[in-house]
Amino acid sequence: MIFARNALAFGPGNACNSIALRPSCRKVKGGKGEKGIEGGERFWYGGSGILQQPENPIGRWPIDTDDLFDPHRPRKAPIIFLIFVVLLILASLQGWLIQTDFGKVDVSNVIYKNYNGIPIRAKLLRPVSATPAQLAPGVVYIHGYQNNRETGDAYSIELARRGFVVLNIDAIGRGNSGEPNNLREANFDPTYGGTTSLKYLRSLSFVKGDSVGMLGHSLGAEMAYRVALNDPTVSALVITGFAYTSEASPNLPKNMLMIMGKW
Repeated sequence: MIFARNALAFGPGNACNSIALRPSCRKVKGGKGEKGIEGGERFWYGGSGILQQPENPIGRWPIDTDDLFDPHRPRKAPIIFLIFVVLLILASLQGWLIQTDFGKVDVSNVIYKNYNGIPIRAKLLRPVSATPAQLAPGVVYIHGYQNNRETGDAYSIELARRGFVVLNIDAIGRGNSGEPNNLREANFDPTYGGTTSLKYLRSLSFVKGDSVGMLGHSLGAEMAYRVALNDPTVSALVITGFAYTSEASPNLPKNMLMIMGKW
């Protein structure tokens, strides 16, 4: 059943009873309760036997099911869909170019086991200039609470652009890394994969093992701080957020920079 536009407001077939719409209406006679066609358009004759339908300045109105599935009806949806697909491809390409510094940084996913057997997933950003013949310094980045590795992309991409090999990890219990074990267990890892990640980074053939550092944000800052505090071979530590404890000494952690906001 087809009604004229605004028919719900005035009753079937009475849309033109409105003074505002009356100048744009036309009347088509027909039998009561019958469908009629004039000039290729469909109309519904109301109880009065006369259809009063406002002209639609934009296009055909109303559109019924037959119109929607008419194979000859112009269809804009496929064109709009293709436009969005093209935009999606262009946006993905732009993201790839930025992340790889226009091909100067190789980005890959890596998965390795923590010392207690829990899998750790990380994003490895390697400047293409870093090779076994030309070693590069490295850094492990640990994100904050209720985050994952992608929240550290800005830091990681910039460091890689500046020549660092970056291991940007999903801390254990976050992202696609494994679930943590019970903290009462003897092999519970308070660094949530930070210690093993540093070891993994050092094992890479293109990383200068004696030039590695830790970087962390918020809760990740605490983890990075814990690693650097217990490992004197960590060359530098950068943390955003408070993680300093009384366990620190004039010598450990080495080369520590703590960045905090006033509010």
